[in-house]
Amino acid sequence: SDLLTHPCCMESEADAGERKGLRGVKPPPNGFFDVTFIGTGVSTGIPNLSHILNKNCKVCQDAHENATSRNRRNNVSILLRVAAAKGSERANILVDVGKTMRVANMNVLPRLDVVNINTVG
Repeated sequence: SDLLTHPCCMESEADAGERKGLRGVKPPPNGFFDVTFIGTGVSTGIPNLSHILNKNCKVCQDAHENATSRNRRNNVSILLRVAAAKGSERANILVDVGKTMRVANMNVLPRLDVVNINTVG
């Protein structure tokens, strides 16, 4: 095949974790926090529109043609879930939200039982 894999479309180690089921992941214990990768793609997300139109990238073609492709990736973004040292206070912080934030969060946040976002950074 003449299709290439653009360096920006290569899969990262975090992508495998992004695709794993998150249902039942417990919140962090008091005094701790956890990090969830919501997106691990590039700033444009994957598939990249120009790669699809030019038909020159096998990763983007796969992501475009296959709704369940592991190559579909959102903009880089993380969720920090922070638990207070004492008591029941918790904070949910989204970091680096981009163009795919809405779809990414609709897929991830309900699986983590997150019902509010306290801060966006």
